[in-house]
Amino acid sequence: MALSEEPHRLERRPSEGGFAFDYFISRRGSSAPIAQEVADILSDAGHSVCLQDYDFISGANFIAEMHEAIKKCRHFIALLSADYDKSEFTREEWTAFMAVRNVAGGGRRFIPLRVEDFRPDGLLASYQYTDLVGVDDPQERKRRILGAVGGAPAEARRTSIQVKSFHGVPPRNPHFTGRDALLDRLHAVMMNDSTSAAHVALHGMGGIGKTSIVAEYVHRNASHYAGVWWAPAQERPVLTTSLAELATELDPQLVREGDAKLAALNALHKISGSATPWLLIYDNVESPELIADLVPGRGARLIITTRWADWVGRAAEIEIDLLDPQAAIHFLLTRSGRDNREGAARLAAALGNLPLALDHAGAYVRLTGMSFDRYCERLEDLISKAPRGAAYPDSVGATFGLAIEQACKVCATTETLLGFLAVLGSDRIPLDLPDESILPEDDRAEALMALAAVSLVDHVQAADGTQAVSLHRLVRAAMRARLNAANKLEPAVNTAVRRVAVAFPDDGYTNPDSWARCAQLLPHALELREEAKRVGMESEGLARLLDAAANFLNGRSAYSAAEPLFCEALALGEKLLGPDHPDVGQWLNNSANLFLNTGRYSEAEPLYRRSIEIGAKSLGRDHVRVATRLNNLAVVLMDTGRQAEAEALLREAIEIVEKRCGRESEMFAKRLYKFANLLACTGRLEQAETAFRESIHIGELTLGKDHSLLADWKSGLAKVLRDCGRYAEAEPLFREAIATWMKTGNHSHTSFGFLRHEYAKLLSLCGRPEEACAQAREALDIHVQAFGSAHQWTQHAATVLAGALDALGRGDEAREVRRCHSLST
Repeated sequence: MALSEEPHRLERRPSEGGFAFDYFISRRGSSAPIAQEVADILSDAGHSVCLQDYDFISGANFIAEMHEAIKKCRHFIALLSADYDKSEFTREEWTAFMAVRNVAGGGRRFIPLRVEDFRPDGLLASYQYTDLVGVDDPQERKRRILGAVGGAPAEARRTSIQVKSFHGVPPRNPHFTGRDALLDRLHAVMMNDSTSAAHVALHGMGGIGKTSIVAEYVHRNASHYAGVWWAPAQERPVLTTSLAELATELDPQLVREGDAKLAALNALHKISGSATPWLLIYDNVESPELIADLVPGRGARLIITTRWADWVGRAAEIEIDLLDPQAAIHFLLTRSGRDNREGAARLAAALGNLPLALDHAGAYVRLTGMSFDRYCERLEDLISKAPRGAAYPDSVGATFGLAIEQACKVCATTETLLGFLAVLGSDRIPLDLPDESILPEDDRAEALMALAAVSLVDHVQAADGTQAVSLHRLVRAAMRARLNAANKLEPAVNTAVRRVAVAFPDDGYTNPDSWARCAQLLPHALELREEAKRVGMESEGLARLLDAAANFLNGRSAYSAAEPLFCEALALGEKLLGPDHPDVGQWLNNSANLFLNTGRYSEAEPLYRRSIEIGAKSLGRDHVRVATRLNNLAVVLMDTGRQAEAEALLREAIEIVEKRCGRESEMFAKRLYKFANLLACTGRLEQAETAFRESIHIGELTLGKDHSLLADWKSGLAKVLRDCGRYAEAEPLFREAIATWMKTGNHSHTSFGFLRHEYAKLLSLCGRPEEACAQAREALDIHVQAFGSAHQWTQHAATVLAGALDALGRGDEAREVRRCHSLST
């Protein structure tokens, strides 16, 4: 911070507009040096200043001096601190100024500068301040002060961020430099009013600084947007999961949304109506196709960070180049805390002026005391040891190699921890993953400190607020190369697979309470799947992990993402465990669930039959797991018109569960519900009603009245009552079921779609086509997203909607619905 060696009174030069001086500086407590700094900067810039510390005459009436100063100053600068906020004297100063600011002369401004880490409240909270807290660079402080007094826009003053949502944005790099022209260009594109939406792809090689540039842009310009949402986008499911979280933040009713893609689209739809645009960042996009149907329209701006170079016709392209040599030198000097400009120039050139490499080199020099030239000497020795096939300069590999080497010297267990982290996804690795099975707690803590010290990992927060770490993809690549050279890569992958397989919940298919944890671990499971392919590793743990991840995706209606994982899990299980292993039987059942959920009965049936056969051999025909599989196969048979075969299996399943679990158990209620469905579809409505009522009674006792399963069971009973012509009894049950789904937040789940479809049929029968139309349209939207426009279940919903539109006299709309879904007229 540039301060005068001795405070001095400032000459009061005349101000424009008849004021005695341009600026009055008001402060309290320990901020006197900062007040002098501000006064010096303004005086050097040609402004006249009144500083209460030195311009009030000693022994004079302080109140009278203050009174005169406030009357005679054109503008008022307040140095905000906790003491300033509490002081009665400073409160009188700034409130008095606010009272007279609009008198003759006009244009008088109140300019708050925050000089201490505290949050103003009361009236002060309504004024946007310029932040000097944590800003050590004298030139940057000067720029902010002059920007504030000059009335510069918020992005130039870098004020505190006050937006509706500020999610996932990385912290600012305190050493960020050399990108102002690029940031100005980016902002000009983003603020272009000629289009309703601006999409920009920032592309360049790994380590070029794309993420840091966008983070700086966001911190400078957040005030231009209604909200900011940073979404990791290296995998399609990871991006849709993040956007589903945005949907939840925009509408709490969307919590635990059943269909991740639909929730993502809901989020984009909701922000499309925003008068002030949102800013979305899709970070680390592999290719344009990955986000093709998730690009926002009106109401949003999108920044894409990517290595993909061709975005013509999809987004405005901004290519990120290496740092300018002078900016690279300045960065290295600031990061290292050194003043050897010549040595920094040589090292920056050796590092190829790559921002991430400069950051690691600067950290290494700062922590070890090594000279720039010695670092250069070591670097040249290690250039040939860079990762083979890496798409970045050798200097990057050498830099990371040195950083890893230093961390390992500081702590011997660092290599074990970094080796574990390096085969997972690079972003937001939960800190509970490297548990005692990887390293003892104290060793983990020491290793993390060593890694953080040389900037190999960043401490971040996971979506649920828990602690996590991220490591740059180049760090990950460098460590994988180190492991590979030592023939340790496959063992590291195997260790990580075993650990993540244990951590991944096995109830992600049906239990919404586990979905947050599943979403947290999904990117790491997917990355381990790729790592295992690269090293040719096959293991039982990998099969279990793939099955668990697929179950989660299946439960979120992400069928296309789940299917290949199920296939791979089964293939591995049969190869490693044998075709008759009990686990293979369970994975066959899980895979068949996906085919059942999507109406692919011919594919589901043989898998269920095999799973029953394996279960009967390994567990016994009377095991509850076998009963579940019998139940699932019965659903296939029932839906394909083989009711007699289905009934025999359902009766057997009920008998097994009643014997093993009792008639008052949750499992018995589930089996009885399926049997009630069969009774209904075979016309035995009175028996079906009795069975439905018993299953609901048991379910309320064992699961609670608000459980989503109860919604399905009440819907089943309501359908029976409807088909009996007892509309007045059926409707309250449909409404209760809908209310239950709304409470769980899963109102875009496919089961909810079926419920709304059946309710729409009742409303049509009751002669209420307007309400029927609304329910049928919701059902159709859900089914289109889950199954596609041509699926039989989508067509059923479309038929109900078209009928409701016809009843309303909206024949053209009805014909369009039928045309879109290939329905006969």
